[in-house]
Amino acid sequence: MEKMKIAIVGTSPVTFALAPHTDESWEMWGLNDAHVAMRRWDRWFQLHPLGELDFGYSAVRTTQDSHVQWLRGQDKPVYVMPEDSEAVPNAESFPRDELLAEFGPYFFTSTIAWIMAYAITCKPAAIGLWGIDMADRSEYRAQRYGCWYFCQAARDRGIDIVIPPESELSAPPPPYPDRNPVAARIRRRKKVFTDTRIGFSGDARRAERDMAVLYGRMAEIRDGHGDDPDDKLAHLAVELEAAESRYADAAREVVRLDAQIEEIAYQEMNWAP
Repeated sequence: MEKMKIAIVGTSPVTFALAPHTDESWEMWGLNDAHVAMRRWDRWFQLHPLGELDFGYSAVRTTQDSHVQWLRGQDKPVYVMPEDSEAVPNAESFPRDELLAEFGPYFFTSTIAWIMAYAITCKPAAIGLWGIDMADRSEYRAQRYGCWYFCQAARDRGIDIVIPPESELSAPPPPYPDRNPVAARIRRRKKVFTDTRIGFSGDARRAERDMAVLYGRMAEIRDGHGDDPDDKLAHLAVELEAAESRYADAAREVVRLDAQIEEIAYQEMNWAP
């Protein structure tokens, strides 16, 4: 009999659609509130305390009460932590203590880590991770290492790990003391863009200062100070137009570079040690 393959599917839009939703050779394991989008599933996991669920304000997600009701209405395997078993009578108690005894306490950093550990004990041919990128918020950086640990634990037991290349999990860090080439590129780009922004910011400030001086001189002329006011105003207007153009160009570059630096900071949060 062919061993099963387990697909653990989260809600990250980057790789969710790449999961084997229509491939019956994969057993589909879902978690949290992904049931609002899953086409099919075989086992479900809600390992957060049921009284503390928070799905945010997205209209496509569920509420705490409706999600618990959904769990209670399922006739396929549903797993909750032991202390929540009475709240969902049809649920199976997740084997937390057994997994801690087998794998130790150091790498259970997320729901995904718990599910991966349990999947390993099922001795499948393969474990695949889709909709799980560990890149959206800074907390995921620590959680990523828990996932990598269980990826290695699975491989040590002869279980194949399938991760799409689009996922952040597909690129583990290099062994110490090797430099992470991704982090090195990120730092270099950040320095170049930051230095360039400083230059354009200075250009904008100088142009703004020139504009202020020209506005003042033009105001003095209009108030009747000096000879040939029309000629002087025309000359100053040309200078003012040039200063305004310099300011607009520099300010536009500053905004563009701010966006670039923000994107680099996001990448740095995930990859730079």
